[in-house]
Amino acid sequence: MDVFDVFISYARESQADAEQFRVLLEAEGWTVWLDEQIPVGAVWSSQLEKALDIAKGVIVLWTEQACESQWVQKEADYALEQNKLFSIKREDCSIPQRFKRIEAAILVGWKGDMAHPEWSNLLRSLAEHVVPSRKDQLRPGFDSCFLGEDRRIPWPAVYGVARQIHYLHFTVVANPARRLAWYVAYNVDMLQAGDLGDRPIWLTEDQFIAKEFQPSDRHFKGSGYDRGHLACRRSLGWGEERMPGIAGRQAFYLTNIAPQHPAVNRASYLAVEEWEQQVSTTYGHLIVFCGPVLKEDDRIFRDQEIGDDEFIAYTTFRVPQAYWKVVLTLDAKRKIMGRAFVFANPDPDTTGMALSKDVANYDIPIEELQEYLPSIKFPTEITSAEVLPLK
Repeated sequence: MDVFDVFISYARESQADAEQFRVLLEAEGWTVWLDEQIPVGAVWSSQLEKALDIAKGVIVLWTEQACESQWVQKEADYALEQNKLFSIKREDCSIPQRFKRIEAAILVGWKGDMAHPEWSNLLRSLAEHVVPSRKDQLRPGFDSCFLGEDRRIPWPAVYGVARQIHYLHFTVVANPARRLAWYVAYNVDMLQAGDLGDRPIWLTEDQFIAKEFQPSDRHFKGSGYDRGHLACRRSLGWGEERMPGIAGRQAFYLTNIAPQHPAVNRASYLAVEEWEQQVSTTYGHLIVFCGPVLKEDDRIFRDQEIGDDEFIAYTTFRVPQAYWKVVLTLDAKRKIMGRAFVFANPDPDTTGMALSKDVANYDIPIEELQEYLPSIKFPTEITSAEVLPLK
């Protein structure tokens, strides 16, 4: 029997539901076992015992039928004894008394909303106990040699505390003091563009990352700012089989989101995203860096964080006054070409901003990029790049 991370226990009537949970958990990097994987002719109880032994965590889907099932209760008993039980309440049912001391995720009627607080809490709790064995495969991060081993583009350095948070095709270099990214580094290959699947409805926390490393929905809701993606979902939606969908979902983590004026998110920034995708269809591989222009005089906004016993932390969030992006690729002679852009990001009540989608309006000489971002040190491979044509 193969090694796996999570065993899902369920009543037979909930098989389709269990399969949905397997897909969602596997998308986060856990390997999952369902009893349908028992080989034909194998002794049922023996195989279940082996699977329960191997599993690092056991998730029970509690329904009316599960509460009455001797098999589900035996599996839950074993998991409880081994301190690896995680309960999900899928129906308004009475969970057997002995299992009630384990807090259940209340997901009655849940349809897959990834931002649901009960789902988020479940993932965070599961991640604390069971490290996803396929996490590195689903989160390899930005490839600095994407243009070729002999054309490596070094990571821009930052002056301050930072953490690299790796995903599929991209990496967020997080600034914990600002709860935003210093920048996002990502790879684009629109010649391998694939099926992104349904667009996620909600942004969600990355449950593997401390909440303090990412903004929360309260920084956006009713603020007038858009929830702007730093790395575009469509630019990340490439690769084999399930890779486009996985990268696209990861783009909706709050680590990749920042407050943008609607005219930025829906016009200027969007125009350059569409331009970079067109460039990739011509040149193939791109390397892109983008992020907020972080300054000390950025506007303080919804900055209070409440802790234990009425503890308050102030000045925990500021809104950037501008954003930047640099796009790099190779010409026919394998010389590095690049183009840089800067986007003003005024207060949301600022009106009259031109909704221009002409990327030339946001273009700056790439050698001047360093002047805009004194807190980031760009390598010469970027600042000395040849000019990438706009058309």
